[in-house]
Order: sequence, then structure tokens, then C-alpha cells
Amino acid sequence: MKRSYLILSCLMLWAVAATAQIDSHDNGIGIYADMGGLVNEVEVEVGVPLEVYLLLTRPTGSQMLTAWECSIVAPDNVSVWGYSFPIAGTIGLVDTPKFMAAHQPAEYGMANLLMTFIIVPLDSEPAQFYIEEWPGQTGVTEPRYIDGTWEDLSVHVLIDMVPYPDDDDEPCFTMNPAALPIASATWGGVKALYR
Repeated sequence: MKRSYLILSCLMLWAVAATAQIDSHDNGIGIYADMGGLVNEVEVEVGVPLEVYLLLTRPTGSQMLTAWECSIVAPDNVSVWGYSFPIAGTIGLVDTPKFMAAHQPAEYGMANLLMTFIIVPLDSEPAQFYIEEWPGQTGVTEPRYIDGTWEDLSVHVLIDMVPYPDDDDEPCFTMNPAALPIASATWGGVKALYR
């Protein structure tokens, strides 16, 4: 009995670890191929549409999510087919690459869907996406969200979101990360394989 309990406990711990969000920081923002914040690299065939999700992960807000803003930089080798917001009645500013949305206050979860968009790779090369600062009317700010309610805006709080990964040079989402250029074969290269 004890042995089977130990095996079951180990399997449960492994399952929890295997499904942990990629970004462990509070107030993270990232682009993922799933709504749980688990997959930020995918292989996709040229011309095949893929639905991806902009997520706020591990929010620290204590009230409700009412608005957000950020900039998304998409690579030249993808086509973005469209954007949609998950909450009906969202007032959204889509001035690519700048995005801002205000909506009915929504309860927080571990991964909060901010926006869905459809992207299509135009070639098989790696396509890397970045989340950057918001160059808005009040100046350049970090990506951020508003924690509060519309009934009492005097107590709302602006909370900065942290793009994943922390390194600005690293992309937050990559399509076809393993794509490699095809090296031309030479007779010398073939002979070197058999030496």
C-alpha cells in the first residue's frame, strides 16, 4: 500500500512540474500557443494558420482586470490575419504594433487571455515575436494593466507587466525555432563522412 502511494505521489508531482507555466514571474506577459502559458515555441508548416494567445500570467492585482496596453513586434516572415478580444464589448485600440484594450472588469486566473491573433508563416525560417514598451500619449511605459473597477476609478492601480524572458534580446514566442539553412553538399563533404 505504501509503495503504491509513493508511486502515485511521484507521478502527481511529475505531472504538476510538467505542466508549470514557462514564466514563473508575477505579472508576466507573453505570447503562447496554448491558453495555459505552457508553449512558446512551435513548428508550423508554411502557409498554415496558427492561433496564438497574448496572456497575463500570475497577476498580483487584488481587484479586477479592466484594461491593458503593450506593443507586439511581429517578424516580417509572418502574416497576421486578425485579432480578437476575449471579453464582449472590449474597446480596443489596434494600431499595430501598439495594442490597448479596456473592457468589463474580469476576475483573475493564473493565465488571463488578453488577446487572440492568427498568424501564418510565410517561409520556414524562424519567426520571432517580441513584447515591448508602450509608446502611448503619456510617454513610453512598460507593458501594463489596470487593476480596479469602473465604478471607482480613483482606487485603480497601474501594474507593470514583465515580458518573458527577462532578456530583451530573446523572443517571447518563436515559430519554427529549429529551422536551419540547408547546406549544399559537396563531394569533399560526402567523403569526410566515411573517413
